[in-house]
Amino acid sequence: MTVAVAFKIVTPNSKVLDFLGSKVDNMLEMSTLGAGAMLGMLMTSHWVGPLLLVVPVILVNALLSRAGERRTHLERLLREQEQLHQRLAADAHTDYRTGLLNTNGLAEYAGRLAERCRLDGEPMTVLVIDLDHFKRINDTWGHPAGNAVLAEVGRILREKLRPGDVAGRDGGEEFVVALKDTPVAQGVTIAERIREAIGSLAVPTTDKHRNVVTLYGREIQPTEPEGVELQAISASIGVAVIPDNGPDMATAQHSADAALYKAKENGRNQVRVAGLDIPPRLMPTPRQDDITKPITSRTA
Repeated sequence: MTVAVAFKIVTPNSKVLDFLGSKVDNMLEMSTLGAGAMLGMLMTSHWVGPLLLVVPVILVNALLSRAGERRTHLERLLREQEQLHQRLAADAHTDYRTGLLNTNGLAEYAGRLAERCRLDGEPMTVLVIDLDHFKRINDTWGHPAGNAVLAEVGRILREKLRPGDVAGRDGGEEFVVALKDTPVAQGVTIAERIREAIGSLAVPTTDKHRNVVTLYGREIQPTEPEGVELQAISASIGVAVIPDNGPDMATAQHSADAALYKAKENGRNQVRVAGLDIPPRLMPTPRQDDITKPITSRTA
């Protein structure tokens, strides 16, 4: 206690309790001092005195050892509980089919990224990606084939994006990507790379009759005539940027989604860049000076 008071004088911002040790440490100190005092008294009275201290010393050490083991066990349980909680939280935000974020995780993490970019004064590009004629894949070759295509698109997005970017599956065959600190020109370049990678896929899978088939992207030129029928994979992408197309993730995603529909109407398998061309009644507090027509970055 004297040393604790001295430390308190030297470091006024510290707490005296920080220098007094834990309960187990103090129990060990008290038992040691008590055993030493008893040993000193008994040694002055009779030679057999020290032998009488063997049992209580063993008991005290056993109790302290058991308390230490229990504390270690509780700490391990707390660590395991924390790891389980983190795993459950990750599973709750993950789409199991693609390994990307699901709708809830996308809204949370992309929203955080948009807010951070806004505070830093940096642009953020939002991509909305939709697989062309995906229902035809499910109807022609079956849902296992569609699931295999979705898994491959998830792999491409994980490989093509940078650390810190956010990508998720927003239901069905639609994906959303948030690119941090990215102006629209760089975002269009990344979108084209993604579109070309999806269009160059070769996905081994099975058809409805469990026959092995390989589905190809529409960017691949088939070497055999029957390969034309297996060219089934391509994607249309809409691009919007914060803050030009809206102040937050929801507004920018809405603009990118409108650009995506323009790409669909214009022939699919292409990237289109959007301005705020959404009807005002669908937009929260639109700005008239932001309403511009979308431009086409590439027509495939």
